[in-house]
Amino acid sequence: MNTKSRWRNARGKYDQISSLPQEDTVWIIDQIAMVGPDAEGDRFRFLKIVDKQEKCLGFNHGNVTEVTFSDQSLHLVALCTHYPMIGKPRRPRFITFKDPTLVRLAAGFNTTEFKITYMYDNITQSLQTQGYQRFRECSHCGVRGTKELFKKCSSCHATLYCSKMCQKTDWVGAEKMENHCHKKWCKLMKEYMAQSDELKQLHFTFVNETTSVDFDLDKYKEFLERCGVYNQGLWRRECQLWRKPGDNLQFGPCINSIPSCDITTNFVTQEGRQMSNKWIKPGDLMNDDNAIILPVESKILDEDPNIDLQDQALTSWDAYYNMRGFRNDSPIAILLQYPLTLYYILTYCLPNDCTKWWETIDSGTIRIDMVGVEKEVEMISLFQETGKLLPDSVLDIHMFGNEMSKKLHGKEIAVGNVTVTIHRKLHHRVESKRKPHLVVGFNAGIGAYQSWIQTLVQLRTQKIPAYFTDYSRDSCEYSRLAIEGLSLGTISKPNMNPFRSPVRKLVDENDLPHYSNGFLFHLQYPE
Repeated sequence: MNTKSRWRNARGKYDQISSLPQEDTVWIIDQIAMVGPDAEGDRFRFLKIVDKQEKCLGFNHGNVTEVTFSDQSLHLVALCTHYPMIGKPRRPRFITFKDPTLVRLAAGFNTTEFKITYMYDNITQSLQTQGYQRFRECSHCGVRGTKELFKKCSSCHATLYCSKMCQKTDWVGAEKMENHCHKKWCKLMKEYMAQSDELKQLHFTFVNETTSVDFDLDKYKEFLERCGVYNQGLWRRECQLWRKPGDNLQFGPCINSIPSCDITTNFVTQEGRQMSNKWIKPGDLMNDDNAIILPVESKILDEDPNIDLQDQALTSWDAYYNMRGFRNDSPIAILLQYPLTLYYILTYCLPNDCTKWWETIDSGTIRIDMVGVEKEVEMISLFQETGKLLPDSVLDIHMFGNEMSKKLHGKEIAVGNVTVTIHRKLHHRVESKRKPHLVVGFNAGIGAYQSWIQTLVQLRTQKIPAYFTDYSRDSCEYSRLAIEGLSLGTISKPNMNPFRSPVRKLVDENDLPHYSNGFLFHLQYPE
């Protein structure tokens, strides 16, 4: 199809733009030149659209006496969405003009019918009308958009690519990045994908819904609303959607995820204190008298278990729910995954992996260091359940992390036979003669953050039993590569955590199964 045909066809497809796949990006309209007058006295305006990498997607020209600047710009949007010079037909999430003077010329320019947000002079057409939109991401170049823009690797069926070129490039990887090329990971990802069905095997009545590959944030929000807990108590950290302009909610649905286009959001704490932050740090949502919200579950958790657990450790959600008397449709496991995972490590993993560790316990007090702490600091009341399941022990927990509210540093909290001391510092930066019996890190991401290095060196030096969870098998594998690369030992084979979250976490760049606290491993130190 020649240029004239594409131009003519695009002008007749305005009504089809809104149904095109959407790329999570901004396109920029710019005026290239004004040419003329010619022999007949006509002047012509030349426009182009570029993406945020300044790659040209298309251009056109128009007679300034026959077509307005606004209409010419709309024609160009139609041309670039249907017949872009680079990539597949698609529409951008945002569009704007490069020069503010062009905004004044574009009076009447409106892309609402295309479902494209027009941004101008710090004013944005309402994002509220768009609703939530899940975007996927190319595993190689990072381009984001709706799922129609991508294809999966035909072998592992996990990794997404926006083009054959990206897939080909990612297969061999960049120089000195051979550990990250897909040629190395494809077979592993295929193995990890094979665990998808096994990870779903939980006894909850809602598990088919919450473990679906389509269980996005909108569906999670609906689920929590049906349960009567959305945006309340400890559930405020769940289902973090964009907070839209005009929302009048305490801490949003989006307390952690503010749009990139600099929208100021105000929050009011439980004490009535006004906050105007883009990031509500862990610890800012504490002091809620009704943290669990669910009345039946709250009453049950206030009581001590009515059976002796000394000789029969709980090793599944099914066994725990039956023991506690929870209904199988209760979502309380979403919150209790943290204290129950700690219980499982203490009663099952450590006795099997380190048979003599109980001999190090003095006076019935178990000293536990939690590292890389974030939202766990708001769940201190929940760790009382770990204490109730271990009534003959005292749990002395110290929490370490630098991504929490400053007001919590040095604070000590006691709940039953559990005491918690909070350090707003990384573990290796706290000088103390106290030696823990156990170190635990939830959803650690050791392979993703350099801040773990010195803590890992310290753990190896002291040879403290250390257990970590992570969302997915590939994250565990990156942890192994990082630890072995630093000559700090290795990790045990990651196993499915029986007390993992029953909610699948969807990620943008692949379809690997991700679950909070989904996999569990421990450090293996060199001799």
